[in-house]
Amino acid sequence: GLRGDPEATNPVDRAAEELDVTYFYLSPGSFWAFQKPRWELLHGLWTSEAVTPVYLDGTVMIFAVNEAFTEAQLEEVVESGRRDSPDEIPAVAGAEMEP
Repeated sequence: GLRGDPEATNPVDRAAEELDVTYFYLSPGSFWAFQKPRWELLHGLWTSEAVTPVYLDGTVMIFAVNEAFTEAQLEEVVESGRRDSPDEIPAVAGAEMEP
């Protein structure tokens, strides 16, 4: 989405589709003091309806791209992630599955 239009297609949506992206992996945050945090990644993925959080270990986060999986596959990935994640994955707006 875009600010003011959460359903709009954006460059990341197009790139993910063209590159056949199945997961977004984030880790860790900025290293150097002069680097600004990428809030659109750190917070945006948690509120996106297009991805589902599947793994969490401190600053390591993995999100599955929902359209890359069937519903059954996504359920399996979420179940595996909840079982194997060192940290509990919080329920979020974009998550399709129940905790």
